[in-house]
Amino acid sequence: MAGLITQTLIVHLIRTEKRPFVESKASLPLALGSVGIVAVGIFLPMGPLASYFKFQSLPLSYFFALAVIMALYAWSVQRVKAVYMGRYC
Repeated sequence: MAGLITQTLIVHLIRTEKRPFVESKASLPLALGSVGIVAVGIFLPMGPLASYFKFQSLPLSYFFALAVIMALYAWSVQRVKAVYMGRYC
């Protein structure tokens, strides 16, 4: 699940030179697709189909840790992107 969310976040982070979600908003299809992908990725292991796929529910603390990790990941990608843009663009 973390990989799916991270990959979706990366699409938004590298698609523009500006700060995503603040200075540059994604198109409606990209935003809806991203929300849908993340929702399905979270719902499958947590919803009623979890036992069919032999998934186990994750503890709530996992999602708090995931939010912190994603925030740090987004911050570091933005810093590297700024260095890259300053050097090569």
